[in-house]
Amino acid sequence: MRYTPKHAAPKQTTTARRTATAVAVGASTLGAGMIVNTTSAHAATVSVAPAAAPAAVTVKAASSGVKLSVDGVIGPKTTKATQRWVGVAQTGSLNLTTRKALQRKVGTTQDGIIGPKTVAALQKKIGISRDGARYLNARTVKGLQSYLNRTLKLTGAAPVASSSGGGSTSRGGERLNLARAAMWDRIAWCESGRRWGLVASNSTGTYYGGLMMTHDAWRIGGGLAFSYNANQSSREEQITVANNLYAQLGLKPWSCAWAA
Repeated sequence: MRYTPKHAAPKQTTTARRTATAVAVGASTLGAGMIVNTTSAHAATVSVAPAAAPAAVTVKAASSGVKLSVDGVIGPKTTKATQRWVGVAQTGSLNLTTRKALQRKVGTTQDGIIGPKTVAALQKKIGISRDGARYLNARTVKGLQSYLNRTLKLTGAAPVASSSGGGSTSRGGERLNLARAAMWDRIAWCESGRRWGLVASNSTGTYYGGLMMTHDAWRIGGGLAFSYNANQSSREEQITVANNLYAQLGLKPWSCAWAA
């Protein structure tokens, strides 16, 4: 799960290769658990749905939805609106069930991987020009948010986005953990030049955000509660996910740990 820094010294190449295997194993192990949990939650929702009273409450809540902020960030509110659109349980997490349902909605292979083909199909579905993006970039997310506002008739007042000054919750209402913020800023300076919206690739993979996290590491650290990849989240949200990983592994995942 080590993230190769963009200014890494040559001697770190072997470590990067060794770590790539660890990421794959860790992601596979935790991913399997997440799929089981997601499936169970979804099944429970389907079994309860036929009851008349709960169904009425659910429909009423959905019809009075709050308008999404068109900010290009896939937070819990955008995810829930997307889940409502594709017809799955509104958990606020961009889980496997949601990703496959989104692919079914836009007419692509349902493999749960939001890659270039899925993004292109989604862009066509929501009426924006295709730009060849390899992942859900901010432009596509903004288009999706505008589309959902129109399609789902979300007319309530949109919330004001939180500032980057370090509040206790994210714009989606998730709890933030800004412990060791100064340390993470130093590591981010080494990893990415403190560019929190950066996406960079090399021979070992693609890395996102100021702390250069892979998608699997972002998912394992709970990042899907905020966005699909780290670069789509704020500095505070990225630090929160980094702290989750830190609680499990310390600074081992970061080649720039020396900057702490």
